[in-house]
Amino acid sequence: MSSSSNAKELAPRVPVARSLMHFQDLLSRGMWSQRHLEALANDPKTVDALVAIIECGREHARLHNEAVDAKSHNKVRQADTRNKICMCLAVCNDETAAWLGCVRGEIKQHKGDREAGYAAQRINCEGSRRALEKCTQWESQRLLHAAVVPQPTDPCWANGLRAQGSATA
Repeated sequence: MSSSSNAKELAPRVPVARSLMHFQDLLSRGMWSQRHLEALANDPKTVDALVAIIECGREHARLHNEAVDAKSHNKVRQADTRNKICMCLAVCNDETAAWLGCVRGEIKQHKGDREAGYAAQRINCEGSRRALEKCTQWESQRLLHAAVVPQPTDPCWANGLRAQGSATA
C-alpha cells in the first residue's frame, strides 16, 4: 500500500453538509428570489449566517478557480474542504470548533505514536463529526424556513391570512 493511500485511509472523515452546500450553490447561482433573500437578511437569526455563507462562497470560487488554472485536483479538493469547513463555522461554530479540536488532537497524538514507532491508526472523531452534521442539517432547515415561510410581519403573510379568511367566511 502506498503512503498516499495509507494517509487517505487514516484521514478524518469530513462532515457531510449536503443541505448547506446545496443552499450555498443555489445562492451562488442566483436561484433565490429577492423576497427570499430579503427574508433571510431581515431575520436577525439568519442574517449573520447568510453573510458568512456568501463570503465562504466567494473565497471558494477564488480558490477553486486558482486550483483549476493550476490543473491541480488536490487543490480543488482542498478548496472544497475549506469551503465546507467555512460554512460549518458560519452556522455551527461551536460544533465545528469541537470537531476541529478533536481532529487536531488526534493528529498530534498519532504523530507522537508514529515517532515512537507505533502503527498509525485511523483518526476517530465520529461523535463530534455526527454532532456537526446534525447541527448543519438543523441550521439548513432553519435558513430554508426563514427564507420561504412568510413571517407574521411579512405582507405575504397578512395577504394570505386575509385570503384564507375570506374564503372560509
